[in-house]
Amino acid sequence: MKKAITIVCLAAVLVAVLTVNQSSAAAPALSGKMTKLQYLIGAWSCQTKLPAMGKQPAGTHAGTISFEVEPGNTVGYDVSATAYSAAGFLGYLAPKQIWWSSGSDNFGGVTFETSANGNVMTGMTYWGGKHISSRDTITKTSDTKYEDLFEIQQAGKWTLGADSLCTKTSNTPG
Repeated sequence: MKKAITIVCLAAVLVAVLTVNQSSAAAPALSGKMTKLQYLIGAWSCQTKLPAMGKQPAGTHAGTISFEVEPGNTVGYDVSATAYSAAGFLGYLAPKQIWWSSGSDNFGGVTFETSANGNVMTGMTYWGGKHISSRDTITKTSDTKYEDLFEIQQAGKWTLGADSLCTKTSNTPG
């Protein structure tokens, strides 16, 4: 009887140890040039300034963004705010030495941008039935703060599309 209790206790300890090891495992890590984006992995709270659009006045809106490591050494992201959501991917195409970003939102907007350095992404946004030149400037202030300035080109001038200031709330994607 003592032998059976000992075996059950050892089995319980083994299960507990295995469970702790699995739950405390490190998040997947990016490799190569993508390591520059490792700080993004996790959940963030953002304050986003938007210009007046149509009948909507200019304002600042709260939202969240979550980044996680995806297959192919890429980063996936999900944005959520009142009446707005978006999702996309960030990556690096080594043979061409190009950073890329693609995403879409719940209004049918689609953006695809590329960059030589990964900090200033330029490309095209399709929104409201029009193709618009777009630019994202991502400024890392620290491992827990960054700014994403999204601009669109109108009549040859870059104008504010959105300016997001984000603070990390968790190292675990939400």
